Amino acid sequence: MKINRKSSRTPFVAAVLIVAVLSLGAVFWYFSASGSKMSDTPNTINYDPPTKQDKKEAEDNKKELAKDTASSDKPKDSTSTQTIQVAVSDATQYGDVVEVRAFIPEVIESDGSCTAIFTLNDNRLEKKVAAFIEATTTQCRPIDVPVSEFSQSGTWNLVVKYNSAYSRGESSIRKVEVR
Repeated sequence: MKINRKSSRTPFVAAVLIVAVLSLGAVFWYFSASGSKMSDTPNTINYDPPTKQDKKEAEDNKKELAKDTASSDKPKDSTSTQTIQVAVSDATQYGDVVEVRAFIPEVIESDGSCTAIFTLNDNRLEKKVAAFIEATTTQCRPIDVPVSEFSQSGTWNLVVKYNSAYSRGESSIRKVEVR
């Protein structure tokens, strides 16, 4: 006599498969029903050359952009300049050179110049460099002054001045030890 044993796992596996199939069907139905209607829109790209109207609109847009850029780069009254603050990020003697690094925060111009002015008693030493545009500021080119150009050792006062057609200003006094 043969005893048939039915596995108790068979109904469980069947239930899991039915739930999985129903879940996948529900997910498919949801995404197909709530998806965008882009499939109704024809997918076409116009590869034809631009029309005269397209070219005219592009040229008009270029002219408008150029006009907007030119007017926003300059103060409204071209005879006046704005007063700005110059920041000195480093002024230190390294070996036989005094290095000065300065920038003008919140100003973005390319036509300015920076002048480092060192004073000690009646002694004065000036070095002028061009400025350039950085991402969000105007930077002074590095100002490197050989120690041999200083008339004497000691603690010199340094002021960096910035001047352009639209802005001018200076830093606060910074002490620089020259050995």
